[in-house]
Amino acid sequence: PVVPGATMANKPRSNKQSKRRASPPASALRRHVVASLLVAVSLPAALSLCGSRLERSGLLALEQGEPATAVAQLTRARQFAAYSGAALLGRLPGGLLWSGLSPNSEYAAGRAVLESRGEVLAAIDHFDAAIRGNPNLWPAHANLAAVQAGLGDVMAALEACQRAIDILVIRADDAPAPADPGQVLSDLHLMAGQLLERLPASRCSGGS
Repeated sequence: PVVPGATMANKPRSNKQSKRRASPPASALRRHVVASLLVAVSLPAALSLCGSRLERSGLLALEQGEPATAVAQLTRARQFAAYSGAALLGRLPGGLLWSGLSPNSEYAAGRAVLESRGEVLAAIDHFDAAIRGNPNLWPAHANLAAVQAGLGDVMAALEACQRAIDILVIRADDAPAPADPGQVLSDLHLMAGQLLERLPASRCSGGS
């Protein structure tokens, strides 16, 4: 004989019941989402903090006359910039997250690379980055001109030198003020004259 209720007890569960029991509770899902968001935000922020500290320590090393240490620190900071909070989350208003070396730091890194290693191409890379960040950073233009002149690229050196002169003459915004503007302009004009002397006669006369 069939025992009442036995058939009900052995009846397989419906698909709907199985799915309901297999799915996690909504609260657990929310906790997982919140934890993922915290990791996504905190990791880039931590990398930004590390990059900012490396930049400051690199500049401090330069002030203390340790260009080799400065290059190592600023190079590491540059590497952090690709994974910083600003790079991954987008630039936030008010500079809330470090976004990479400042133009002045890029310029300082270029000088340090030249002093400690004599790496001309690496210095050019830093000077170019400084100029992209602040087109009116005349020391970067002036040093770029000197490096390019040493490589024999006279026209590029002359253009960079003239740009530095123009920035100082018009006193462009965001341009650092030299301690002795007259002396700096005199030195730049002297460099420009020497570069003009190195140009072929056809370039100086416009090709005529």
